[in-house]
Amino acid sequence: MATGTEPGDKRDPRELVDLSGRVALVTGGTRNIGREMAELFASCGASVAVIGRSDEEALKETVAALETHGQPAFGTLADLSAPEQIESVVRAAGDALGPVDILVNNAAVRPHASIEELTVADWDGVMHINLRAPFLFAQQVLPGMRERKYGRIINISGLSALWGKANRAHVSASKAGMVGLTIALAAESALDNVTVNCIVPGLIDTERHTPEWYPDMDDFYDRRLSRIPMGRLGRPEEVASVSLFLVSELSSYMTGQTLYVSGGAHPMVRGA
Repeated sequence: MATGTEPGDKRDPRELVDLSGRVALVTGGTRNIGREMAELFASCGASVAVIGRSDEEALKETVAALETHGQPAFGTLADLSAPEQIESVVRAAGDALGPVDILVNNAAVRPHASIEELTVADWDGVMHINLRAPFLFAQQVLPGMRERKYGRIINISGLSALWGKANRAHVSASKAGMVGLTIALAAESALDNVTVNCIVPGLIDTERHTPEWYPDMDDFYDRRLSRIPMGRLGRPEEVASVSLFLVSELSSYMTGQTLYVSGGAHPMVRGA
């Protein structure tokens, strides 16, 4: 008997969504949530480009996995703090697969530093990757989307944008900025059938969210888990399935929205 904490039966997403002929670009697409999104899009018929940061092996494995779904795939490594590299990878993805129809701004960094320790370089380094890069990617692909009268953009934010966390001022500010960027881009492109929405994942079962990630923080991990009304971690595929909804025709009348995939951690708190 299901307890409510196990995954439900999986349906083939192609029963509901057909992305044949679409080209998707996923930043941070070689691991965790980003890779799950990329593979789900590919399984629904999209040609997918992924951008990683430094792991060549993970990039090769991801591209090979995407190609098993029968569509061409493309992958590259890039420093998203460098505007010229963003322009270059968008051009390369377009040359390999065609104009980008679907953009997922997923790549991010999340360093820790107290406000006293933060330098201007630290602040700018986070903003360049977490907020400026999504703006630049959108700036690269939006004109073509608007001209073709079709496009889907998903920005990935985080609960730190809402809760605030000690030693994460730069991260919280950048993630809050993603929500504002989403609304602004949505307003600017709605008449051209381009939707722009935001996903806020909660505590997801990735390599970052395990007890091993917090070895010196006593019961910090257990306390965070105890605040989730559903009483468990989310799974990367549960975030990816929401992204699939947002890039499909099932959500064609939604834009400028922020969706929380957090087991109820926002706006509820377990036991409150």
